[in-house]
Amino acid sequence: MLVPDHQRQYCDCGHGSHALPGKQAATPPEAVFPWLEKIDLVLVMTVEPGFGGQSFMADQLPKIAAIKREILRRKLHIQLEADGGLDERTVIPTASHGANLIVAGTSVFRHPEGMAEAIRRLHAATGVLDTQL
Repeated sequence: MLVPDHQRQYCDCGHGSHALPGKQAATPPEAVFPWLEKIDLVLVMTVEPGFGGQSFMADQLPKIAAIKREILRRKLHIQLEADGGLDERTVIPTASHGANLIVAGTSVFRHPEGMAEAIRRLHAATGVLDTQL
């Protein structure tokens, strides 16, 4: 469950770990900027959170790119993860915009040729990308 913006807070969970609640897809990328020095992963939802099998929201690509630019500008080492609607067709633009961690659920578990083939295709698609984003 996502909490309202006014109830969100950063948590130092101890042992070098931190938690920052996720925000819905409509949240602007700048909302995460104040936290970048305190976190090691940013999750961008490329669907509305809630259930699997949704269509990829390409309008989230500029958000991924904006967050990646800010991470690079500050010279931080932060993982940028995308989750939702990702498959062999959507993984390339997503990674090209800066995501370096990809969550693929439905496209793997419901692939008509099986999970191994779905994973092979994801790997093949991402193999053409520049890993020095």
